[in-house]
Amino acid sequence: MDESDKYDPPEWFQVLSGEEVEKEYDPSYVPPPIKLNPERVPEGLWHLIPLAENWGRFSDDVIRAVTVRKLSRDEFAQLEEAVGEKAELFDEWLVSRARISAPELSPEYLAFTLLRMAADRC
Repeated sequence: MDESDKYDPPEWFQVLSGEEVEKEYDPSYVPPPIKLNPERVPEGLWHLIPLAENWGRFSDDVIRAVTVRKLSRDEFAQLEEAVGEKAELFDEWLVSRARISAPELSPEYLAFTLLRMAADRC
């Protein structure tokens, strides 16, 4: 590799482990609520919109992981069950839409993806 081909990250760029991020940044930060449009969600998932509005605001992997870890066993079990009961519909919607380029993904699609990630501890 030629020296000119090396990536020179900006000064503000950091690569940290999840543990380092938690120490460096405020892990108690909670992003503001989001509001989803039911018309852009499959009808079979409408009852999960409140969960998606909650978990859809945690796009940061570390903050989402910290928030998931703060759930009680019962709270996590309820989240896992609610999402798991509709796993086929999640897969049908999210996987079929995955072929669409990123700029076209709706806030609803992203929120339900993040809800699925929270339930999967991702």
